[in-house]
Amino acid sequence: SSPPPPPSGPSAASIVDAINFRFANGHPSNSFSEAGVLVHQWDAFDTGYENGVPWRPCPHGSWCEKFSDRISGSLMNRRLPFMFDGRQSGFVV
Repeated sequence: SSPPPPPSGPSAASIVDAINFRFANGHPSNSFSEAGVLVHQWDAFDTGYENGVPWRPCPHGSWCEKFSDRISGSLMNRRLPFMFDGRQSGFVV
Protein backbone atom coordinates (compact mmCIF):
# COMPACT_ATOMS: atom_id res chain seq x y z
CA SER A 1 0.00 0.00 0.00
CA SER A 2 1.08 3.57 -0.50
CA PRO A 3 2.34 5.65 2.42
CA PRO A 4 -0.07 8.03 4.11
CA PRO A 5 -0.10 11.62 2.85
CA PRO A 6 2.09 14.08 4.73
CA PRO A 7 0.39 16.08 7.45
CA SER A 8 -1.04 19.37 6.30
CA GLY A 9 0.70 22.55 7.36
CA PRO A 10 -0.84 25.59 8.98
CA SER A 11 -3.58 27.37 7.07
CA ALA A 12 -2.85 30.61 5.22
CA ALA A 13 -5.24 32.39 7.58
CA SER A 14 -3.36 31.21 10.67
CA ILE A 15 -0.04 32.36 9.16
CA VAL A 16 -1.49 35.80 8.38
CA ASP A 17 -2.92 36.00 11.91
CA ALA A 18 0.50 35.18 13.40
CA ILE A 19 2.26 37.81 11.26
CA ASN A 20 -0.35 40.43 12.16
CA PHE A 21 -0.02 39.55 15.85
CA ARG A 22 3.77 39.92 15.74
CA PHE A 23 3.46 43.27 13.94
CA ALA A 24 0.82 44.63 16.34
CA ASN A 25 2.59 43.45 19.50
CA GLY A 26 6.23 43.91 18.53
CA HIS A 27 8.43 45.64 21.08
CA PRO A 28 12.15 45.99 21.84
CA SER A 29 13.47 42.50 22.44
CA ASN A 30 16.39 40.18 21.67
CA SER A 31 13.82 37.74 20.27
CA PHE A 32 12.67 38.22 16.67
CA SER A 33 9.29 36.68 17.50
CA GLU A 34 8.73 39.35 20.17
CA ALA A 35 10.31 42.27 18.27
CA GLY A 36 8.05 42.23 15.21
CA VAL A 37 8.20 41.09 11.60
CA LEU A 38 11.37 40.81 9.51
CA VAL A 39 10.79 42.03 5.93
CA HIS A 40 13.09 41.99 2.89
CA GLN A 41 12.52 44.46 0.06
CA TRP A 42 14.00 44.14 -3.41
CA ASP A 43 17.20 46.14 -3.72
CA ALA A 44 20.30 46.44 -5.90
CA PHE A 45 21.60 43.09 -4.64
CA ASP A 46 18.58 41.22 -6.01
CA THR A 47 19.89 41.02 -9.56
CA GLY A 48 17.22 38.56 -10.64
CA TYR A 49 14.70 41.41 -10.50
CA GLU A 50 15.20 42.21 -14.18
CA ASN A 51 14.64 38.54 -15.06
CA GLY A 52 11.43 38.19 -13.07
CA VAL A 53 13.04 36.29 -10.17
CA PRO A 54 13.97 39.03 -7.67
CA TRP A 55 14.30 36.60 -4.77
CA ARG A 56 17.46 35.08 -6.23
CA PRO A 57 20.78 36.35 -4.85
CA CYS A 58 23.56 37.84 -6.92
CA PRO A 59 24.95 35.31 -9.39
CA HIS A 60 28.60 34.27 -9.51
CA GLY A 61 30.69 36.67 -11.55
CA SER A 62 28.49 39.70 -10.87
CA TRP A 63 29.64 42.84 -9.08
CA CYS A 64 27.71 41.84 -5.94
CA GLU A 65 28.81 38.18 -5.77
CA LYS A 66 30.53 38.69 -2.41
CA PHE A 67 27.11 39.50 -0.91
CA SER A 68 25.26 36.52 -2.39
CA ASP A 69 25.12 34.74 0.98
CA ARG A 70 22.90 37.40 2.63
CA ILE A 71 19.88 39.61 2.14
CA SER A 72 18.92 42.93 3.65
CA GLY A 73 16.05 43.18 6.08
CA SER A 74 13.93 45.60 8.08
CA LEU A 75 12.44 44.71 11.44
CA MET A 76 8.98 46.25 11.59
CA ASN A 77 6.20 46.53 14.13
CA ARG A 78 3.34 48.87 15.02
CA ARG A 79 5.72 51.22 16.83
CA LEU A 80 8.29 51.12 14.01
CA PRO A 81 6.23 50.72 10.81
CA PHE A 82 8.76 52.17 8.37
CA MET A 83 10.03 50.30 5.36
CA PHE A 84 13.41 50.92 3.74
CA ASP A 85 11.75 52.05 0.50
CA GLY A 86 8.03 52.76 0.36
CA ARG A 87 7.94 52.07 -3.38
CA GLN A 88 9.46 48.57 -3.48
CA SER A 89 7.78 45.25 -2.87
CA GLY A 90 9.34 42.31 -1.04
CA PHE A 91 8.43 39.51 1.35
CA VAL A 92 8.17 38.55 5.00
CA VAL A 93 11.24 36.59 6.10
